[in-house]
Amino acid sequence: MNPKDFTRNRKINATDIILYNMNNHGKTTKMELYDFIQKVEKEKISSLGFLKQKLKLDSYIFKLINSDLLFDLYNFFQVEIKAYKENYLLLGIDGSDCEVPNIKETRERYKAEKSKKDDVVARIKLSNCFDLLNKRVLDTQINSYRYSERKLAIKNIEEVSKITGDYTNIYIMNRGYFSIEFIYNLLKEKKMFVIRMCNFDLKKEREKIKSNDEQVEIEYQYDRLRYYKEKNKEL
Repeated sequence: MNPKDFTRNRKINATDIILYNMNNHGKTTKMELYDFIQKVEKEKISSLGFLKQKLKLDSYIFKLINSDLLFDLYNFFQVEIKAYKENYLLLGIDGSDCEVPNIKETRERYKAEKSKKDDVVARIKLSNCFDLLNKRVLDTQINSYRYSERKLAIKNIEEVSKITGDYTNIYIMNRGYFSIEFIYNLLKEKKMFVIRMCNFDLKKEREKIKSNDEQVEIEYQYDRLRYYKEKNKEL
């Protein structure tokens, strides 16, 4: 966004564009704009003129607004929040690979990949943190297709921790997230989590479990940590 944008007194300002987008009902731009101008009692503007102003707005503003609204909800309107045993939020984290509009900008930004047909396409890695009891997406992270799903999850957790206030978050993830390094980082930051494991993960330790609720010690083994120690000297 150019610092000089929205500095002049025009028919439509930045606040108007934000309100327009947040009150959009899926009609054509012309009909939406007509309805909006009637509601806010603004001077008439052409669809082309409005779209030119809209392109100047940085879409990141909507992420900031959403985070602020969620912060207010979880910190000042707790009566509206469902929590496990009153204080625990059950938060699911999962990622997905997606194709985005295949234009030059997205190919350069997200490092285009070749498809099965050898066509160059723009793909992204997307990670969501979802409140399972309250049915709300709390944070979404996007990066290039080859970016680590676990690193995106760490970013999800960092952002969500700024939102949920005094609640204790329990992060729930599928078997694709299991790794010694990832678990070490979560424990280091004193995060609570539940991660499913594959049949071959910690097989020796799992064979010791005889009931549905036990504590098991995971032994420090050099062979197990060798791969991670190259990247993380703390292990």
